[in-house]
Amino acid sequence: MSGQVLVRLSPALAAAVSAAALSADLSAGAWLRHLAAEGVGQPDQARPTKPVDAAPDPLVAELGLVARNVGRMNGALVQLAKTMRETLHPDHAASEQVLARLRAAQRELIDLVQEVRRDRGRHEG
Repeated sequence: MSGQVLVRLSPALAAAVSAAALSADLSAGAWLRHLAAEGVGQPDQARPTKPVDAAPDPLVAELGLVARNVGRMNGALVQLAKTMRETLHPDHAASEQVLARLRAAQRELIDLVQEVRRDRGRHEG
């Protein structure tokens, strides 16, 4: 492939994209490429093919869903923290601490999804 597009994402959005890609069994780039191809109505020639009837591992899918939901909470909390900072709210520092803990929890969830996948792969192989 010769075309490239650089896209910068917030940490929360990047983590949510990674979690969604993991649950779809794709790399983040392949997952975003697929969405872009659908959005402009063109086929994604580079998307890895998978059997149509292949069911995702239920545990991995559920963990991916939890990680995506934590990503959504991250996004909402970012907006809240921004508003609190702009209005000089006295609890702004506390909101930043909560945001840091939530981001760490999301990273742990993504790591857990990857660990479960590796573990399941070892037992299937």
